[in-house]
Amino acid sequence: MGALTNWSITRDEALYYSWYLTPVWILMNILCFLTNGVLLAVTARSQKLRSACNVLIAIQAFSDIISMSGSWIMIMFVYTRTFVPISTCFFLQLPFFSALNITTGNILVIGLDRWLAVKYVAWYRNKSKLNYFAVIFVVFVTYLLLVFVVNYQTLTNDEILCFTPDGITGKGKDAWAFTQTVINIAVIAVYANLKRALRRHNISGDVATKRIFRSLYINVMFYVIGWVTTMTLVFIMRILVDDPNLTQVVEFVIGLFGAVNLIVPCFVFYTQSALYKAEIRKLFGSNHC
Repeated sequence: MGALTNWSITRDEALYYSWYLTPVWILMNILCFLTNGVLLAVTARSQKLRSACNVLIAIQAFSDIISMSGSWIMIMFVYTRTFVPISTCFFLQLPFFSALNITTGNILVIGLDRWLAVKYVAWYRNKSKLNYFAVIFVVFVTYLLLVFVVNYQTLTNDEILCFTPDGITGKGKDAWAFTQTVINIAVIAVYANLKRALRRHNISGDVATKRIFRSLYINVMFYVIGWVTTMTLVFIMRILVDDPNLTQVVEFVIGLFGAVNLIVPCFVFYTQSALYKAEIRKLFGSNHC
């Protein structure tokens, strides 16, 4: 779609502004790897973290690490002053962009999982975990394939520094931004509905369950601050700006909102969930839980 402004910057200006942002992204990558690595480690070693919800949280941690890692490509290109065509960036960032889509979608899946656990208790307890995750897998793969096909049709040879979402452009990026906005709205709606369902079913006496739900709600709060803010600003940028140099610099800035969201889950689960706190302390050799 045509932009509402003609704002633009030069390549040298894009490199200049991006150069100052790269140390922040390096720090974010390190923190993301360490914090989500802890969640993966405790899930792998603890038999107490084997429920569908715990597995989904681990999947979230893994996809967070992979999606964050895509920023290393732009960091490298900034320091080497390298610009590549969007068509090349698309394939360079494809694994990381796919993980980014899983990250935003999985928070919705976790909310739906908790809603099903509360709303349909008997069915949830007796479900086939294999079939359950197979359905989730098919949904994710279908969405990723659609995103790939739509965006592949709109690739150009405009040269960019190649931040994770910059491998897509034109109407394909418009469509992606719209679907992400829909997912963000759905996340808020599902967790609001889940909160009402919890009140109706009165689980307040179950302290462990109450704490895990509280952890999820705090994570969703950061999700709203992080991903919803990021995707809203991306959508606004799609309306206002058409210049690839300015777009990638602005996205490098607003992407930090989403990056924070990738780091906080470990801290939230440690402070709010007694089970995760105990398992994390055991991981680091502390028996005083």
